[in-house]
Amino acid sequence: MNTRTEIVDEIRQAFEDTPYPGDDFLVDPPKGYENRDFDTIAEAFRGKSWQSLSDDFLLKYSEGISLLSPQGLRYFLPAYLIFGLSKSSRVQEGLVSSLTPKFEGILHEYFMERARVFTPAEKKAISLSLEYLYEEDKNYWESEPPDIRDAIRFWSGD
Repeated sequence: MNTRTEIVDEIRQAFEDTPYPGDDFLVDPPKGYENRDFDTIAEAFRGKSWQSLSDDFLLKYSEGISLLSPQGLRYFLPAYLIFGLSKSSRVQEGLVSSLTPKFEGILHEYFMERARVFTPAEKKAISLSLEYLYEEDKNYWESEPPDIRDAIRFWSGD
C-alpha cells in the first residue's frame, strides 16, 4: 500500500493541470433537486483555487462536494481527497458518498455524468485515496454505508 505522502503527491500531480471550471459552472443540480444550497455552494467556491481551501472551509462545506457540477467536482476534489486522508471522518464520509456509484435512477445518471470528466491519472489518484482510507480503518468502512469497496471498484476500473 502506498503511504499517505505518496498518495498526496499522486493527487497533486494528477490534478495539477485541471482547469478552474469558471464561476458560472461550479454547480449543476440534477433536475428535481434544485434548491438554495446550490447557490450557497456556488458562492462559497466562486473564484477559489482548490489549493487555497482551508481545513475549516472543507469542514464547513463537507457536504458541498455532492452539489458541485462535474467540472466543479473535478477541480475541487483534490482538496477533499488530501484533507480526507488526514482523518476527518466528516469529510471522509461525504467524500466516499460522492464517489460511490449509484445504481439506479436520476442519481445514477448524475453520478455517471460527474464521473466521466476525470482523466485516467485523476481516476487512479481517486482510487489510491479510497484504498488508503479503506485500509486505514477497515472495521469502520465495512460497517458503514456507503460501501467504500463499491467506490474502489468503480474508480480502479474493476
